[in-house]
Amino acid sequence: MFKSLIKVIFPSVSSGEIAPNFEYFQQTKLNSPDDDERTNVITHPGNQSENIDVEDIKKNNYEKLFYDLLFGEETQLRSLSVDPLSEYIASQVNDLLLCPQNLMSELPIMPASVDAVLTALNNNNFNLEDIMTIIEKEPIMAADTIKLANSAKYRRSKEPVINLKSAFMNMGSQGLMEGVIYVFIDNFTPKNSPYFKHFGDKIWQHSLQTAIISKALAENNNDIDSPEVAYLIGLLRNLGGMIIFDLMVEAFNHVDPCATPSSTTFKLLIAKHAISLTLAIVSKWNLPPLIIETINQQNNKLIKKSPLSELIEQANFISELQSLYQYKKVNQQEYKLACEENLTCEQALTYAIDFLSQGKL
Repeated sequence: MFKSLIKVIFPSVSSGEIAPNFEYFQQTKLNSPDDDERTNVITHPGNQSENIDVEDIKKNNYEKLFYDLLFGEETQLRSLSVDPLSEYIASQVNDLLLCPQNLMSELPIMPASVDAVLTALNNNNFNLEDIMTIIEKEPIMAADTIKLANSAKYRRSKEPVINLKSAFMNMGSQGLMEGVIYVFIDNFTPKNSPYFKHFGDKIWQHSLQTAIISKALAENNNDIDSPEVAYLIGLLRNLGGMIIFDLMVEAFNHVDPCATPSSTTFKLLIAKHAISLTLAIVSKWNLPPLIIETINQQNNKLIKKSPLSELIEQANFISELQSLYQYKKVNQQEYKLACEENLTCEQALTYAIDFLSQGKL
């Protein structure tokens, strides 16, 4: 997606005139480091046995644990060493993210067909035939819509859905809106990258899980008018992180295909820029003001958050915590403690604890 932009920010490499004088590090190991390479760890009892930094638990730093899950942990030796290649690439990408105008020009625009469908669906007096006509002109969109209508989430009978009108009857207007956005955003994930298959897929799954939790919380919250809008914002919230991941992977492929980024570079860049980049993207796409403002509130601690914005933040944290528990990075006791310390909304706390007790993880 960013190949032309990568050549601009790494001109010496692309031209072949100057070979970067960096000490390339060994490819990131996918397996966990040996126990003797760790310090200050605790071991969970029973079948939840896993090594966790004591300081992470003491500081309640679950976000760091989640980044470790996404991008892999680094041994103490490697975390103290200097990685010139990662530092160089990260600095170039960081400068780009500080002024993302060039990056935004490389991103695919919201297709006119997607924009037309969303505009029509946002009108309470929309004409179904007009929407069907738009989708029918886009074979991929039509196929994906029918596929989604046949999924377990929307399928209403044993008979398969074979046309768009039946798909709409199954999904409803908001379900159709969710599906159109879902398919569009899913195209941003670099599925052909081996590094994505090992790590990046978790970002996309986290985005989807945040959307599902956001909608579930909104359905039982009297302060939220539209659970479907909560779903869309939950799905969009981590888009910036996905873009940064894609950009870093392409940068390394361009500079040194045999190398992979250190997990620290991912963590720092995503923590610093992800939400700001998401905000820039949704603003460029001219999405409804409610979506733009809610994402802006996710990024600005000085702005008073709306009930919807607070709900999205709680859903994002629950999704992170559920992933940590699923991959045995925290045990039941730590999961419950994290919920009690971080979920200020009673409804969100109940949802998270109930989810655990129902054995869905």
